[in-house]
Amino acid sequence: MDWKAIATVAVGVIGLIGVMAQRRYNRAQGRDRAKADLDRLALLPEDSSVREELRNHTDETIRHITRDL
Repeated sequence: MDWKAIATVAVGVIGLIGVMAQRRYNRAQGRDRAKADLDRLALLPEDSSVREELRNHTDETIRHITRDL
């Protein structure tokens, strides 16, 4: 039995699982950040000078999350 080949495949599979887990973790973080930004946006007064900037940032975050689906 070729243990070297088996070890190479095992390392590759473990690496792939790690990458997939990291992508899932990052997506969840992005969603949490977008939710927090939307909550902050709701608290800002309509005439706030940062309201538009925060809304644009939140829109971009959501676009980034949905692009990675």
